[in-house]
Amino acid sequence: LDDGGHQSFQQIVTLTESIQSSKEQGLIVIEDTCSSFMREFAAHRNHSFLEFAKASTDTLIAKTNPWPNEFPMISNPECIDLFSSVYSIQFFSGIVVFKIDPRSEEKAQNIWNHLPQNAASDFRYNGVSSAVVSWPDPFTQASIVVRGGER
Repeated sequence: LDDGGHQSFQQIVTLTESIQSSKEQGLIVIEDTCSSFMREFAAHRNHSFLEFAKASTDTLIAKTNPWPNEFPMISNPECIDLFSSVYSIQFFSGIVVFKIDPRSEEKAQNIWNHLPQNAASDFRYNGVSSAVVSWPDPFTQASIVVRGGER
């Protein structure tokens, strides 16, 4: 449980050092993550601990790379290595929990559905190709156009 410094660099260093030095399965709990929003620490807003934690969730998917031809090329393998023992990241109000198991031999696997004999039509690319959404940022009001893929 990190109950130390509340500056983002302190929380990030605590997390990364804890991941690297952990030998057992467990939790790394970073509390007081609300400091990512505090005026006192405003200089780090774009690189706050919460932004780091949100970005780290991408490693959970990138590690498995379920669609090699669809994903961007991994250009930071050190990042994948750092988070190799992390298998879950959970967000709570004021707390982020990283579940780790550095001794696990099991690698994440993708689960594929088998198509039924009479498969339904694929409607992913029919109709509109974008939507205007209110982006969930409590400090900036913004409507963002989110575009879909093209076949």
